[in-house]
Amino acid sequence: MARNSFEEVFEKVFTLLMKKLKQLLKWRKLLGFVIGLIVFYRVFFTRSSSKTGFTSAVRCKADVAKVAIPSEKQRREYLLPLGTDYKTIEEDFFYLISSITTNCQNQEHLGPPEEGGWDVCLEPRYDITPPCLVYSFGVGNTFEFEKDVERVLKCEVHAFDPSIGLESFQFSKNGHFHNYGIDNINTKDTRTGWTMKRLGDIMKELDHRGRNIDILKMDVEFSEWLVLNDLITANHLQFIRQLYLEIHTPEVDIHERPDHRCSKTSPDSIAFMLRTLVDLKNAGFSLFGSRTNYRTKFISPVSGKERYCCHNLHFVNTRHHLNRG
Repeated sequence: MARNSFEEVFEKVFTLLMKKLKQLLKWRKLLGFVIGLIVFYRVFFTRSSSKTGFTSAVRCKADVAKVAIPSEKQRREYLLPLGTDYKTIEEDFFYLISSITTNCQNQEHLGPPEEGGWDVCLEPRYDITPPCLVYSFGVGNTFEFEKDVERVLKCEVHAFDPSIGLESFQFSKNGHFHNYGIDNINTKDTRTGWTMKRLGDIMKELDHRGRNIDILKMDVEFSEWLVLNDLITANHLQFIRQLYLEIHTPEVDIHERPDHRCSKTSPDSIAFMLRTLVDLKNAGFSLFGSRTNYRTKFISPVSGKERYCCHNLHFVNTRHHLNRG
């Protein structure tokens, strides 16, 4: 009887302990799940404010204004001149990117006929002759545009792209590839290992400080907005003679996350993008070419109108001392 009583007690205690253990494991799993969600959110939908750890490929593109200008007070002051009529702001944005303000009759298309090719203005006052310097950010694997620039214009060409898995190397006599990208901060992505640098630091590293950049081309999948803001505030635009951009709205991510708020233009994002283009215009950059990429169409959440997310823009710097004719 004593043994049976002991076994009954032991079985009850053992059963109770097992229940407690299962409950503890459930809480640990829940805690692990919560921690996992937090990590996932920080990696994919935010950008660290620290100088290392993340690239500037803005995870939540609808929050680009907040990423560029973290201080709400400073952000409000920056966007204040545009007002709060966001439908008008959107209209002004799409009008500005399609309104040619400089007539460049002498143009030459370099690179592939469509995607990856760019129109160079060769009007006498904007003409590019050796010794010329070209920076190309976002190149893919073919280097067609960069090789054409070197062949036709006889320029020193530097191509940058951390995403294509190549080490830095010299791809032609005057063509150099660097396996890092451009950003508004110096940073390293712990997930991808990509290194990103500001333009001023790149020019210093390559011993180009004090030189003109005859062409600066950027196709960097939405990071152009952060970089342009940095070029404006750091006063680096004065060194650039011609600027080629593929610009994007947050809808560039619409195929990957069609229903996510981060893939939809927000009032602050459209206002920030417009203000950036206005600053660019006020710095002397005049549009001589605009081409729409018709592959990605969306209905704007701001105006309800049909829009396209991606556009190639070609600017000349009318205030550069070599461009004044």
